[in-house]
Amino acid sequence: MKIERIIVTGFLVFLTVSTFGGLFVSPAKAQQNIGIEGLKQPLHSLFSSIDQQKAISLAGGSPEFQSQTIGHDIQFHSIFLTWSASPSLSVNSLVWNTVNVVFSYDSATGELKNVVATIDPGLSKVITVETQDSFRAGPAPTCNSPIPRGRPSPQDFCNPPPPPPPCSSNSAYYSNWAGYTLKTACPTSGISFVYEAHSTWRVPAVSEPWNTACQYYHCDVAIWPGLTDDPNGHDYIAQLGSQSGVYCGLDVCGYYYKIWYEFYPDGSQGCNVAAAGDQINADVWNEIENGGSSQNWDFQISDTQPSGYTYGCYTIINKNYPLPQYGQFIAERPHYCIGINCVSGNYDARLPQFNSFHMTALMNERNPSETVTGHTAYYNKWYTVDNMTNCDQTNCYTNLSPSAIDASSGFTINYGTSTAT
Repeated sequence: MKIERIIVTGFLVFLTVSTFGGLFVSPAKAQQNIGIEGLKQPLHSLFSSIDQQKAISLAGGSPEFQSQTIGHDIQFHSIFLTWSASPSLSVNSLVWNTVNVVFSYDSATGELKNVVATIDPGLSKVITVETQDSFRAGPAPTCNSPIPRGRPSPQDFCNPPPPPPPCSSNSAYYSNWAGYTLKTACPTSGISFVYEAHSTWRVPAVSEPWNTACQYYHCDVAIWPGLTDDPNGHDYIAQLGSQSGVYCGLDVCGYYYKIWYEFYPDGSQGCNVAAAGDQINADVWNEIENGGSSQNWDFQISDTQPSGYTYGCYTIINKNYPLPQYGQFIAERPHYCIGINCVSGNYDARLPQFNSFHMTALMNERNPSETVTGHTAYYNKWYTVDNMTNCDQTNCYTNLSPSAIDASSGFTINYGTSTAT
């Protein structure tokens, strides 16, 4: 990814009222380590300052963009900005790198692809245009899910488990999900909303689980927190996370790691690279949580390298969906559509091999009076624990299983086997 580094000079001392909504940063605070949480308001202000219509027009007018979209029924997907910061994570170390305009075309008319025009922050020129593969993370399968080609599917996904009754835990078994689905309360009447899902983890290194397992076949694990109004994610999921994958061909395997966001049923958008061992901090929230519009969904994800250098992506997506009632913290085998109308492949990725890893779970963190930790939800039995299981002709296997959520609101996704995936 070609990145043009432009220092945001507006953050050096003050952020003006007219441009940045009244946010004031003192010279002393500009030098302080304000952490990832402290970057949210500056990034929100930066994103809000983008002239989105100008960015879309600039992208659409690019000859390279036109050549890569000709013949396709494209739809606007989103706009995201990329940013970076020094290990100090101070306001004046924040660098606004690029504005990225995304259009997509999906399996209804062709492959699941995104065309991304990368533009400088001043919206003066298109830097690059790139066509990228996309996947869909979620939902949990139903009986209408496609059967993987050449493999039996003896499990009955036609009747997924209902959400648990108030104050009662539940267990679910899925072919593609493992982790937790959490609530923030157990009201006997009314609804408890989950406005935010926030998680951290380290990107797991992956490998081929057996010889030829990933030969012309994606072996991927996508890790994400998300928001939804349905415990199985069938209506929508606002989610973001990391992807670790292997793909082999001609006896050579390629490994890929990236960070991404998605508002299912739209496809995912990879927004930057990642590396095994990097620390991911992923946060998605509905702006009603802090007095904004219920149709605005904010996605912020950061990747911190072992050196302390941090970079990430930020976007706000406008969607008119019911308010979320569940926070989800999931490791998933994402779904791929390959070839025109999925003719070359329509499958959930095979599970690669990797070491068990630790995730955290927090909800409604931007409103301290409504914050619910994963441990609180677990202790009060406001959860469904999701296990990944798959079967072959003779046996069923536990591929991934989560541990209990501990007092620090963390849990482990335990890797068992990739057999039957």
